[in-house]
Amino acid sequence: MKQANVVLVVTCFTFAATDGLAQNEDNTSSLNEVYDPGQNRLFAMSTGRTKPEGKVSVGDFIIFLLQAGYAPADFIHFNLSYLTTFTRGSARYWSVGTKVQILKPSGALKGIAIGADVGFSDELFGISSRYDEHVVSFNIAASVGGSFGGVHLNIAYLASPASSYERAPFPTYIQVGTDMVLSRNENGGGMKLLGEILTTLSNRGISGNVAIVGIRVCTPKSVFDIGWPIAFNETGTAFSRLPFFSFCYVF
Repeated sequence: MKQANVVLVVTCFTFAATDGLAQNEDNTSSLNEVYDPGQNRLFAMSTGRTKPEGKVSVGDFIIFLLQAGYAPADFIHFNLSYLTTFTRGSARYWSVGTKVQILKPSGALKGIAIGADVGFSDELFGISSRYDEHVVSFNIAASVGGSFGGVHLNIAYLASPASSYERAPFPTYIQVGTDMVLSRNENGGGMKLLGEILTTLSNRGISGNVAIVGIRVCTPKSVFDIGWPIAFNETGTAFSRLPFFSFCYVF
């Protein structure tokens, strides 16, 4: 029953987004594309696009996670993330990664990209040598749409490089999302409606489903997101007490 509910939600989510694409195809002259420095992601999911070429970005996600990035070309970017100390006690968590667009925009296709990140914790005076603290993630993301918005799909997998890793197998994450232009400013920025849903697949089947719906406000040099997480489980639907929010500045 839970699987059926998840499939229904994902299907409706995708249908609503693709239906919006069709209905707005003839209205692109009045609703032009918004310049979005955060085009490489929605709230937490990756898209098939990369960060704008030649730009450096710094961002903060729900206070705890800090991130910096750089895009040396229009098809690749690098990022460094840091999870603040008080969220993990005495340990600190870092990750470094990259994302490469393997298929550039062409028509309705806005790009297909692959990414990889490696995360590790450190001690007070150096990097920990405990392999079970090292986690590698791989993902592939695709985006389709037009100047009015798009639909995105991301598949991510986590793994540990430690051969002696004895915990349960890491899950696979499937994310479906959409963005839709609500308004556009004279400077090229504007406001978007964002939505995404995460489904977690493990050896026990579908074990977790979380959606986020909200708004993005972007200018040529900044991105601010605020959304509300909604969890789906066997007992029903649960709304988060706190919103998801992030801010990113590009220069």
